[in-house]
Amino acid sequence: MAYTYEPIATTTTTTASPAITFSSISQNYTDLALIISVRANSTPASYGTHIRFNSDTGSNYSETYLRGNGSTASSSRFTNNIYMNVGWQGYATTTIPQFCTVDIFSYAGSTFKTALGEDNADRNGAGVVVRFVGLWRSTSAINSIVVNENAGGGNYAAGSTFTLYGILKA
Repeated sequence: MAYTYEPIATTTTTTASPAITFSSISQNYTDLALIISVRANSTPASYGTHIRFNSDTGSNYSETYLRGNGSTASSSRFTNNIYMNVGWQGYATTTIPQFCTVDIFSYAGSTFKTALGEDNADRNGAGVVVRFVGLWRSTSAINSIVVNENAGGGNYAAGSTFTLYGILKA
């Protein structure tokens, strides 16, 4: 089965910024894909990237992740979060970007929303890879996504890019 990715919106920061918002998301797609390439505004990075759907700040998010760095692996699970982690703290620097991808399935449907993603960063051979699955316990269709730096007080550096795609089933 073929799928078509249509760009919905892209934002590239021109100054340091703590958050990016995608709003008025069309309900005409089957799924969404969010692609994030960020650099930290200061080193060491004090942030992690998280997302919220429809401005929901309730304890409605859960996730499970597996992380590896070439020598060790770890996993964990979070429930009743007020956001979904999609990028873990400290992987980006002012010069080395961090890449996150998040696939959001059946975002316009009337069931709980699931997301599958990855977070990658390379620090000249000392990189890390994280895979995660997330759940937003809401039956509302997703019409907005806020991508936010965590409570660490940092910002995304100028030149960080955020792109939202709609996926059409052919």
